[in-house]
Amino acid sequence: MARILIGWELGAGDGHSTRQLKLAQLLTERGHEPLFAPQQIGPFAVHGPTWQAPVWPRLLGPLSRRYALPPATMGDMLAYLGLDDRQAMAAMIMAWDRVVADARPDVVVAEYAPSLQMVVRGRVPCVAWGTGFSLPPADMPEFPSLWI
Repeated sequence: MARILIGWELGAGDGHSTRQLKLAQLLTERGHEPLFAPQQIGPFAVHGPTWQAPVWPRLLGPLSRRYALPPATMGDMLAYLGLDDRQAMAAMIMAWDRVVADARPDVVVAEYAPSLQMVVRGRVPCVAWGTGFSLPPADMPEFPSLWI
């Protein structure tokens, strides 16, 4: 039986939680122990051990920071949400590090969770899971435009 941490950082809506809970059900049926670290903890706590995922800096209030243009790529979106803030990202990495140390997973499933993927790289096997929007194909030389 493997301890599998399912982490989620970005995105909103029931689609994320619905997919993750279905995955957890399938993992449980196969004898594994799902653990959760979601962005929105409400639907998860009754389904197994749950930690609050670290929250991206600019999701903690109104997006008062204005930009001349809307984000053109996934990279722009991540920068707008706080990837451009070294201090905040260092704190997120440390927070994820504590979650991973506490959970002691054998495997991590990261759905729209780029900073979780950074934390477990080379440390815990990780499956990046998502849609083409939240997980652009790895073989692309750059992020595709969100405008086209």
